[in-house]
Amino acid sequence: MINKNWNLYIYSIITVFGVGILLCTFFLNDRILSELIKENGIVESAGVVFYFFALFILVRVSLKRKEKLFPITWALLCVIFIGEETSWFQHYFNYEVPAIEQINAQNEFNIHNLEIFQGGKLTGSEVNWAEAFLKSQNLFRVGFFGYFLILPLLSRNRIVNALFERFDYRKPGSLFLSSLTIVFVVSFIFVPEASNITKKALAETREMLYAFYILLYVIFYIRPRNKFA
Repeated sequence: MINKNWNLYIYSIITVFGVGILLCTFFLNDRILSELIKENGIVESAGVVFYFFALFILVRVSLKRKEKLFPITWALLCVIFIGEETSWFQHYFNYEVPAIEQINAQNEFNIHNLEIFQGGKLTGSEVNWAEAFLKSQNLFRVGFFGYFLILPLLSRNRIVNALFERFDYRKPGSLFLSSLTIVFVVSFIFVPEASNITKKALAETREMLYAFYILLYVIFYIRPRNKFA
């Protein structure tokens, strides 16, 4: 009972933290928001830091654990996330790759901002669903929510769960999933009433929260002897 109460207390704090950040994003004025979400600003940098912490833990786990496929896969994903968030450190080292930058919506060296991956609105009367889900933002959403919400549901099937266990899949617990669901539902609820700058800020904040929950997953479910309900 003590352990369950402790887990509930931890996830309550995590949920309040996530929702609180979203509320601040929604109610802050445009000038402050513009400063927070600028390139290499606080919000983007926080997301990168979360991924770096997750990567550090995953490397240590892969060195200690006999089953290495799962932590190494997540480590490679974190490297990709860090690279894409920082345009593969172009923001820090100021190098140029003209061939990529010319076809990049932000004139940067990354994949997710290539012109072919831009757009993908999921609202409005002229939505092309097949095309929308091939855009970078929606592809990430499908991967993120598919992993954290769909796979746990599929794992309830005995045969599917046995297959997942062969790949050392670590199923997140109900409290983790509840917290994640609440925070991201709130993040989308605010969008219709938001101004353009606030919508952009909510999108950037959501990207930071993706990194935050991935770090929590790594700490609670991949790191040895840390398993939360």
